[in-house]
Amino acid sequence: MASLDLFWQTLDTPGVALYALPIAHFLGFVPHVQKLMILRSAKDVPTLVMAEAARLEAAHANASENFPLLLGAVGAGLYAGLDTRVVNGFAVAYLVCRVVFNIAYANQTTHAVAGIRTVAYWTGTVWAMYIMVLAGNTLARKAAL
Repeated sequence: MASLDLFWQTLDTPGVALYALPIAHFLGFVPHVQKLMILRSAKDVPTLVMAEAARLEAAHANASENFPLLLGAVGAGLYAGLDTRVVNGFAVAYLVCRVVFNIAYANQTTHAVAGIRTVAYWTGTVWAMYIMVLAGNTLARKAAL
């Protein structure tokens, strides 16, 4: 229980969401490094290995393409003064979504795994957009006062 209490205390700490930015950037490079390791370890690269390498490269590209979304959501949330737990909770959840996305993408061989990848992607994306809308609404209310 103490670790759970520490988790909730951490979510109440201002600025924790900013740590999600370098972590997300690092997570985006993990599939790329995995791809390089796979290709360097294989002398004759079988078709399945090439397919996995292509999926890892696509996961890396997707992380790079989606990083501005995280940056925008965290920045907007902090700028608007959203509740610390809301912004930090989003940042942690977004990172979890990216980890699930990367694992599912790298191991995608069935429609079920593709579904997991899709849910992870859209959960993180829609949540980021929600944070930005929430930030916009908060700033609009503040301006109306």
